[in-house]
Amino acid sequence: MSMFCYQCQETLGNKGCTVNGVCGKKGDVANLQDLLLYSIKGLMIWRKDVPLEVRKKYHQECSQFDEFIVAKLFSTITNTNFSREYFEEAILATLYC
Repeated sequence: MSMFCYQCQETLGNKGCTVNGVCGKKGDVANLQDLLLYSIKGLMIWRKDVPLEVRKKYHQECSQFDEFIVAKLFSTITNTNFSREYFEEAILATLYC
């Protein structure tokens, strides 16, 4: 499987890892992390159009939503999580959030 990962400060020559991550990450996980970030971006585009009065009415749900987004973003930083299964589930959760 091909790989291009530029997600951290450890990238080989500051140009990105292309075979295996210097950190130990494999290509499939790097690709899933990219897909998760792409999914979160789409979700945030949708969320920015939710009217403020709706967010206020559903404050608790919106707070949980924010915590969800932060947790998913944190999982993609260097050496936090290399579990393929985690990222597959995180992507599905983001798509159905």
